[in-house]
Amino acid sequence: MRECANGSGLAVEAGVREPFPGACEIHGRAGCPCSRRSDDDGFTLVELLVGMMLLVVLLGLGVFALRQFWLNHSLHGARSEVVTQLRQIQQRSVSESHPLVYGVRFRAGSSTYGLVKFNPQDTATTTDDTCSEMSTVTMGSGVRIASASFTSATGITSLCKSQISGASSDQFVFFYARGTATEGTLSFEVPALPGRTLSIGVTPITGRVSSL
Repeated sequence: MRECANGSGLAVEAGVREPFPGACEIHGRAGCPCSRRSDDDGFTLVELLVGMMLLVVLLGLGVFALRQFWLNHSLHGARSEVVTQLRQIQQRSVSESHPLVYGVRFRAGSSTYGLVKFNPQDTATTTDDTCSEMSTVTMGSGVRIASASFTSATGITSLCKSQISGASSDQFVFFYARGTATEGTLSFEVPALPGRTLSIGVTPITGRVSSL
């Protein structure tokens, strides 16, 4: 049992000695139950600064995590889109039958790729063969082609490289009416995600397009 101010200003209630209101303020005794810090003191400047710094750090971590999520989402989305596009080109080659051949051209470091059509017109001669780019597709934000390597199609790849502007160093994958294709692989990357790549493979005999 504590006493404030040597017992002065104390009241007895039910056998327990308690300080009169104001007794602790008068005597300033630390042992008094009422000599506590006021709830109205608020926060100090240092406490506010520390709180703000923690908030900034948490917000920064949240923004970084969200950005990583969207970049990964874009990378997976681009691969799925190209797989779908290649399968559609394959179906078109089969449905329109020989001698038309459809394919796609890829360039390492580019965020776009082109859909191409090879038309031999007269199968008895190669002088009137044509290769044209039907359209260009742009991949998701920040995604680009990391590498591409496909087997050269005899008489087709070289012609397309010469007839399509700026395609001399591009890689081409072609799908034939009989269901086969030129073999190869293709990989994608996002520069903001170092070391992170996704790939696609094309099987020659069946023309199967799959994610690796």
